[in-house]
Amino acid sequence: MVSSASTWKALARYQLDKRQQASEVQSRLVTAVSAQASLIQELKVIVLNHLDISPVVDERVLNAPVVNGRKDEILFGTQLSELDANYARTAAVLRAGGVDTMSVGLTKSTFKNSSDGRVSYFQYRGKIHSSLSLKQACKNFWTLAHIRHRRQDRKVYDRAHELDNTFAVKFRTAVQLLSGSVSLLQRLTVRRFVADDHMVLVWKVFVEGEGAYSGMHANDSGWCRLRPKSNVPEGGTIMELCVHQAPMHFGLNPIGDEEANFHEAVVKVSKENEEKLLTGMELQSLVVGNPKFDLRETKACPRKYSGQNGGTCAQRSEATKEQHMCYRATDCTDSKLG
Repeated sequence: MVSSASTWKALARYQLDKRQQASEVQSRLVTAVSAQASLIQELKVIVLNHLDISPVVDERVLNAPVVNGRKDEILFGTQLSELDANYARTAAVLRAGGVDTMSVGLTKSTFKNSSDGRVSYFQYRGKIHSSLSLKQACKNFWTLAHIRHRRQDRKVYDRAHELDNTFAVKFRTAVQLLSGSVSLLQRLTVRRFVADDHMVLVWKVFVEGEGAYSGMHANDSGWCRLRPKSNVPEGGTIMELCVHQAPMHFGLNPIGDEEANFHEAVVKVSKENEEKLLTGMELQSLVVGNPKFDLRETKACPRKYSGQNGGTCAQRSEATKEQHMCYRATDCTDSKLG
């Protein structure tokens, strides 16, 4: 069972602060406006006449999103405070999820409340083998964990830089579903713990629905342990992964379709991030130490690839609606890279 008590408390504290601040601001504004309205109007006329300008304001400035610093402080602070405790639970979480004994691959499980049948949380488990050395795999995984492909309204949380091996970022994602578009605002915090023979990454993600999905949230907790393969002559690295994703609806009782759409959007974004991560690790595994590849430049590949249906990479890319760029190689390895 996933506990989100600390996140609930953080949201409640934020809402209380917000109401108190709004009340104080309103009181001050009423007093100030009544006393200074005429003065402001007089100054406006004087300034405009003196400068001989018209009061034109760029619409982009008026419509620019405002960053709520207080909310960021509360939510990021709550996430960061949980990372060390989650790290201490790494072995227990992986063991309880059966990751220690599972075969290579990824699985997803859904846990529902027995009382009403609604989703309690999703669990993702995985074990992946990489041919990279532990040192190289750890370096690459940490870089990929920054999910730099999420660029829309991306803002790095500066205070996380004050902490060792910690990164935090906020970004927005527009998810296109058959039912329409869903806008999600996400806050990610991730921390790595490095030892001589392994590395552990723990992370927290808080997802907020926007627009029609305002009030719907999801809270993710993730663990990934990287360690060297044992008793394998060619070496390599084992990645063991477990993620708990719990839906939260703060002050809201969503109808079935809205809730299902929100869950679908959150799962789709998680899957896209997972694919980026695994593809990045696989590409690095192919490229590191291989003189056939030049990472400085990519280009669309016209060569045949060894897929089941044949055709060029460009044709395959168009057919599957996936972006595919072959690295400059003497032979196209699309069946591995795509």
